[in-house]
Amino acid sequence: MDQLSLYCVTVLSRGSLEDVQRMAEAVSKVTDMTVIEYQKHILFPLIKRLQCGTRSEKTDSCLLETLKTVLDRVDSQFRDAELLYNVLLTLLSFFCSLEGGFRPHVSEDHQLTLTQILYTIFMRADHAMIIQIYTEKEYEIVVSPLIKILVDLISHRSKELKLNSIRALRASFLDGRIEVVKTMSNFLPGIILSLRHQITDFTEKSYRIFNAALEALTDAVKLVMTDDVDLGEKFYKRAAPNLTACFSTLIKVCCPPHFKECEPACKYFATGILTNCSLHLEDSIPICLEILLTLEDPRYINMENFTSLTRSAELISIKEKFLEYFEKLFVRMPRISAVGLDSEKTSLIRQLHGLLRICPDTIRKAMENELSRKRFLISLFQLVSLDCTMIRISPVEEPCNECVKNLHRQTKSLDERSLTELRAFCQSYGERLSLSMCRDILLESINMPRWRSEAALIFSFVVEGLRPEENEGFDQTINIILQDSHERIFSMQEGVQKVPMGLYIIRGDNVVLVGELDDELDRQIDHDNTRAEPLNHVVH
Repeated sequence: MDQLSLYCVTVLSRGSLEDVQRMAEAVSKVTDMTVIEYQKHILFPLIKRLQCGTRSEKTDSCLLETLKTVLDRVDSQFRDAELLYNVLLTLLSFFCSLEGGFRPHVSEDHQLTLTQILYTIFMRADHAMIIQIYTEKEYEIVVSPLIKILVDLISHRSKELKLNSIRALRASFLDGRIEVVKTMSNFLPGIILSLRHQITDFTEKSYRIFNAALEALTDAVKLVMTDDVDLGEKFYKRAAPNLTACFSTLIKVCCPPHFKECEPACKYFATGILTNCSLHLEDSIPICLEILLTLEDPRYINMENFTSLTRSAELISIKEKFLEYFEKLFVRMPRISAVGLDSEKTSLIRQLHGLLRICPDTIRKAMENELSRKRFLISLFQLVSLDCTMIRISPVEEPCNECVKNLHRQTKSLDERSLTELRAFCQSYGERLSLSMCRDILLESINMPRWRSEAALIFSFVVEGLRPEENEGFDQTINIILQDSHERIFSMQEGVQKVPMGLYIIRGDNVVLVGELDDELDRQIDHDNTRAEPLNHVVH
């Protein structure tokens, strides 16, 4: 420590490059506890030398790097707000000119170091201490210009500088403390505008900047766009258009085939808006629902997660917003089911499942109308439209001693993941159906000759979600209907045994038949000499 003290004095008195380098080396040799204990003693010569003005670029770089290192090691153990204020004031005087903007001697590397130092201060220093600086009269003199610099740097050509500026700016929100809301409100329309440009300029190569900007935008919106803070209608009219301008880009990034690296940031945005919803964000609800339900596992979504939506339900007409979202999805369902990509089909199923968990009334309402119900069910049947060419076993022509073990091999495009998603949706749907309603819909569905086998498959999943204890136990009606649908598809004719190979489902590691054949019937089937005709050759 004696040697470090000596170098601190020489930096204070002379401040040559060699002096600063020796001090930096001495700092690296002492413990963190020593740096914390003597933080004022160590920081003072660095602050003083930076305040005296530039000597050379190398000396300035060494001073800034040493300052950054010391602040990193002090971490959250700043002793007083005055010391922190002096650090910020020093950065301001070193980097900023009186006319605004950077001084001529400030290089790009120096700007990068500045963003890293500010990030360290805002992230690690005690927030209560920073709040003192935010709320003092000196705020406009010190913090305000530094925030403005960070906003300006967001549009810099350097990706690294851009990224660090966004992170430092986001850290300056201090987790949305009310004191920050009051002091940052004048900046927020400009901040949101700058972040919007980084979001709408998305490319796959710039996904890190997109993620950082989207998370910062979410925090900026959460900072003020809640009903707990009223900054006046004028403010919201200025800020809201920049938010809505991002939606088309978000849909492009999130919707299938979505860019996986951006998935966490997009979920953070959608969840942040929905859980901090206000009257000013009413128009954002459908788009945020689409993003969230596309990306999030539906099993983890419940209405209880959106307390702000629940609280605002009477004012915002949440059910109307959910219905608006479902109607748009409902229009797209037939196209996606028929010719959509695998990822589009998976997304459709996840959205339906999530919507069912959050607001089941929307889907229930569609099922009340006969035409809507038929359209909805046919879209589901199309998802598992069986590929006839896959359903055959012919020992004579193509020896095969095994049953087809995965249903997804028998469908036109659904992969195993999509099938799992579909089954989970159907089970959740079954949980919300009464036994009688399930039976009525099933009877109606199997009377569509074109979709009889697909209906049997879909409703075998639905039946798994029915709760016997809530329906006074199962009667055999549903099983009989399912079994009858199989027998209609695969009948005995001309001595050829036709086995319902196309109706396998996966339960854990076991492959079983829908409606499960009983042991006696199973023994009657000659598995060694059996072939099943393609579905389109079967007489119904």
